[in-house]
Amino acid sequence: MIQLYYLAAPEREHRFDVVFAQLDAVVTFFSLASIPSLTGFLARDKMVDQQSYILCDLDGTEWSDEHILSAVQRLRRFSAACMIFLAPPGDHTTTLYHHLAEQRVDGLVIDEGDPSGAIAAALQGDSGYMHRLAAIQRGVAEAADREVSPLRIVPGLILDVAVCGAMPRIGVTTQTVALYHYLSQLGFRPVILEREGSAWETVRELYRDKLLEMEGYTEVNGIRLASERSERFDAYIVDYGVLEPGWVKTICAADLTVLVGGVKPWELPYLAAAYNQLMEGEPRELVSLLSFASPEGMEAVKAYLGDCAALAYHPDIWTPGSDTVYRSAILPHLVRICGMG
Repeated sequence: MIQLYYLAAPEREHRFDVVFAQLDAVVTFFSLASIPSLTGFLARDKMVDQQSYILCDLDGTEWSDEHILSAVQRLRRFSAACMIFLAPPGDHTTTLYHHLAEQRVDGLVIDEGDPSGAIAAALQGDSGYMHRLAAIQRGVAEAADREVSPLRIVPGLILDVAVCGAMPRIGVTTQTVALYHYLSQLGFRPVILEREGSAWETVRELYRDKLLEMEGYTEVNGIRLASERSERFDAYIVDYGVLEPGWVKTICAADLTVLVGGVKPWELPYLAAAYNQLMEGEPRELVSLLSFASPEGMEAVKAYLGDCAALAYHPDIWTPGSDTVYRSAILPHLVRICGMG
């Protein structure tokens, strides 16, 4: 017997009743109007662990790609339930499904015509259907990649990125590594430039068995670290930890300054103070990345912060996660830095 949560607009509650009856599915319906946050819903509902599937009809929702990816990752940590997504055809669905496919989400159904057959196949774990779906996902990924123009990296260009935090334990080192991955994907040869007393001294100690000493730099779990500049690299990322007044001028002198903060009530004063300090330093390019920010929290601050984006949850910093945030928030700055804007 299939245990199923069905999330959709109220008028779609009975859309797949025939399919559910044929599969002997026990269905619990939730109106999307009552679910402002998918991640919050999955965290609060105590019966999620008992479900076989969660079918989510995304038509009409305003959840960001990052919000959806974060919800998927959270569900995988705490439940064996599988997610099936249904969305209308379009560029946004193509991009979202590309990232969900990268996260190995199998149930990605385009709501074109009558999707009942595809929904039934996904709920039955039809291997033939999954094989066809994998081919579709590869096509979707290729189409999504074509949507983003590659960055033209000017020969001889050296990129400096400074990452700082509004408060402790807000994700500065995590974002340093995420930016390293993203710059690598764009074609840069990045390295994390270490500072004395930084978090990377602790990382070195924790991963002593995974350190590789190379000529002029060190690799830890495949991430390059260096204490000085070298012709081997064309992008340097510095983790400054919590923003200190004495470092403002240096941080703002970088080609790109990244402020990492949070939007919870107790985090906002630190975020505002750090943002004001950086603005006084007149950064060349500034973007704020906000950890664990809900859609409601983003609405509260984005009018004051200029360029900002909510970060998707990504538990494994050593592997690249979704690059949606960086495409929208970081890439425009890099385009200007590279002289393309």
